[in-house]
Amino acid sequence: MSYDFSDDIMGFVSINRGFTSGGFNTGAFSDPVGARKIYDPEIVISYEAGVRTSLFDNRVQFNVTSFLYDYSDLQVFTFTAGGLQFIENASDVSIMGLEFELQALLTDNFEIGGSLGILDSEYKNFSRTNGGVTEDLSGNRLTGAPNSQFNLYGRYTIPTSIADFVLRGDFTYTGNRYFDERELVELSSEGATVNLDARIAWTSKDEAVEVAFWAKNLTDEVNIIDVLEVGLFGYQNVWHNTPGTYGISVGYRF
Repeated sequence: MSYDFSDDIMGFVSINRGFTSGGFNTGAFSDPVGARKIYDPEIVISYEAGVRTSLFDNRVQFNVTSFLYDYSDLQVFTFTAGGLQFIENASDVSIMGLEFELQALLTDNFEIGGSLGILDSEYKNFSRTNGGVTEDLSGNRLTGAPNSQFNLYGRYTIPTSIADFVLRGDFTYTGNRYFDERELVELSSEGATVNLDARIAWTSKDEAVEVAFWAKNLTDEVNIIDVLEVGLFGYQNVWHNTPGTYGISVGYRF
């Protein structure tokens, strides 16, 4: 449901329900017990409420969204100490958050924007038995979910008689993430991560041709983006982000 408070301000609320089908673990064929593990459907009900605005003669857009995702029988991937991999139903999960979005045209040629996300996620009633040891993981943060995320961009256009030059920079901040339900530091991003991208483009007046020079991860940050513990072999697989990368792209619209 939505309601227009004015020509420039709209509020809304929504409720949605979705699911992921259940199944059985054919991948655990080497373990008859694991192969018999059947997991139930995962169900989520999402509640959202927010405000959308277009202000100052449509030069500023500011949006706020609050949300609650209520999961039942969340499906998780389990890698046991004995080397088996299977899917099981972890528990119920609650995810609450706020999102803020801003776009502003400060001048006819200069645009800035950004977003801020604040997240609170936790497992509920989640106990796991692995290698004969039972762990209570209730209250722990959801795998891969940061408590905060922020991004900011600036875009400046330099018009000329034959083409436009467009300069753009993007900065992203992501809070610490755990890649395991146990919230182990060695299976995490080991702190917040940042990234800076830059781009300069030449665009023809009819916007048909574009030539762009770009740089990703301009400061050559080294960040952990995923970790998988391989208990059978006693080590972790660690994936890092792409290092500083530079290139050129050419495009034609028709």
